[in-house]
Amino acid sequence: MTLFSMMLLLFLIACAISVFFIKRTMSETKNDIRVNGNAFSLSMLRRLTSQAVDILGQHEHQSLLKPASHLVLLDKYDANIEKSKKAFSASYAQYKNILKELSSFGDSAYRERKKETLEFQIEDIKKVSPKPEEEDEL
Repeated sequence: MTLFSMMLLLFLIACAISVFFIKRTMSETKNDIRVNGNAFSLSMLRRLTSQAVDILGQHEHQSLLKPASHLVLLDKYDANIEKSKKAFSASYAQYKNILKELSSFGDSAYRERKKETLEFQIEDIKKVSPKPEEEDEL
């Protein structure tokens, strides 16, 4: 363990809190980084924040007001949501294929006329009552 890592660890233990207030002021000549009031270098800040769970800024709450982010936030609450989304997508794709196939048969009026024509032809064939080998005899 390097001296730097030990100092960082001692700092974290000394703070014994899980919330850090980070203030960074930048000018053309100097950068000043403070964590809970203590001076930090940029590399120390990188190591500290790489372990951080959440870093919040001044306007971070505004993402809650954007409808585009709502779905992402809701999806985080269910670990099995991906499986459900895939099942739904597959069902929806099947539904769209059935609609496409159905539309290839024409509109409902056309299908009704076609159905009546076929029923009429079936009735005519039943009236004649053809025998299996009758066509060969003719």
